[in-house]
Amino acid sequence: MNDVLLIYEAFLTVTLIAADNILNDLVPPNPARGRQDAVYIWMADAISYRDMPVYKIGVTSSVLLEYGDNPRANQVAKAHGYLPIIKIAARVAKAIKLEKKLLRLGVRPDIAKTDGHTEFRAMSDKTLNIALGMVEAAAIYTYTN
Repeated sequence: MNDVLLIYEAFLTVTLIAADNILNDLVPPNPARGRQDAVYIWMADAISYRDMPVYKIGVTSSVLLEYGDNPRANQVAKAHGYLPIIKIAARVAKAIKLEKKLLRLGVRPDIAKTDGHTEFRAMSDKTLNIALGMVEAAAIYTYTN
């Protein structure tokens, strides 16, 4: 009976790998959207809210960060007219879950309702250090610091 189970398990594994390869050939994965396994925090230059600097918290693909690019940060910064000053970017196991926790920190500033506006937070230095610590604790690899 164990031999039958081993053969069946091997068959399933090979079948799943083959199906995944076929799907990747038909619809190649988009590294910009398909793999949201990294979290970043950047500071928006020249803006404050309630006397605190404003930061953007978001998720992106570690593939893009490996090449030194963060198009999402650049896209949102451009839409708002800010220069993004990266504070941290790290590959983590559960990026979306961590982003949700980070977005509980700070104060949501009253800024223009443009692309990405819901992920901006005004934070004191103490709160920023807590956020950075959360990212560092979850980091598999840190790209900037």
